[in-house]
Amino acid sequence: MTGIFKINNNEIIDSAGKLTNAVFPDGHIVQVKCAYDTDQTAFTSSTSSQAITNLKCNITPKSASNTMFVHGIFYMGNNINYNGGFGLKRRLASASFSSSDTSIGSFASQGISTDGSLRAQNFVAYDDPDSTNIYALDVFPYGFIDSGYDTVSEITYQMSFASSNAQTYYYNFPSDGQTKGRGVNTMYIFEIQGTVAIT
Repeated sequence: MTGIFKINNNEIIDSAGKLTNAVFPDGHIVQVKCAYDTDQTAFTSSTSSQAITNLKCNITPKSASNTMFVHGIFYMGNNINYNGGFGLKRRLASASFSSSDTSIGSFASQGISTDGSLRAQNFVAYDDPDSTNIYALDVFPYGFIDSGYDTVSEITYQMSFASSNAQTYYYNFPSDGQTKGRGVNTMYIFEIQGTVAIT
């Protein structure tokens, strides 16, 4: 049986063997996970969100009441008519990806009305790229707060995409070809002790 450990009458380890708030006051980073994806893939999207296969990261929360900060960057080839965009999904790691997984920071969760190009599952969407240069890479930084997971079982955050019609997305390389440039797509997850206020 695990015992309670105290220093100066402050409980450091509780009866369950977990570190307490005396060690990690609210706002402190409890753990960090990260993932990198160098794959170069041409995806064909659909109106339902699809997984970007390798841009995902697993984390097992230290507490069901902590906050996850998920951020990173990814690159897509230019010179295409997007008619859609990208989103971040959260699910139990033991489950398969589903378009019905919780969308973090999505248009729908932000109360933004959606239509053909603004798919509800996305957090970024636009019609035409900002350049017609076939050697260009569009850069998408992202960062979201998630406090709704309510579990201490392993969970997965995964990037996804959805479009109003079938479009080809050049993931991690320019539309001119895989030898014309590339990116390294990233995802970082910070578990933060307690609740993070959104102002």
